[in-house]
Amino acid sequence: MLLPSFKNIISSDFPKQYYDLMNQLALLLNNTLSSVFQCLANGVSLDDNIACTVQDVTISVNASGTPSSPSAFLLETSNTVRGTTVIQAINQANSAVYPLAAVMVFGAQNGNMYNIANVVGLQPNTSYIIRVVAWQTS
Repeated sequence: MLLPSFKNIISSDFPKQYYDLMNQLALLLNNTLSSVFQCLANGVSLDDNIACTVQDVTISVNASGTPSSPSAFLLETSNTVRGTTVIQAINQANSAVYPLAAVMVFGAQNGNMYNIANVVGLQPNTSYIIRVVAWQTS
């Protein structure tokens, strides 16, 4: 669905008796609605508009999915992490070799750090760069 075009409220479009009121409302509503329309018209982004952290993590796991070395990433806030989603996984040795299944990250939050305990879906003993979205409360 396309948004209709946004029309500013102009106080001169209303009877003179409402001029002052419409001027006050126009200042508030025009700025607010303009921002909302801009955001909704393909301007919504994970980084700017959604309560989450997006981080790239270099990781290698063993056959059971345990990271070969301690792995963690910095959260943008210490707000509670509700869950994680891996939105990209790149095999560093051969980008034409893909993960075995959907990649999922499991771990625990400690303040503004997220410690990765287990990753499923990756080829064992292979280095990957995974892009993780940590969905946080606002």
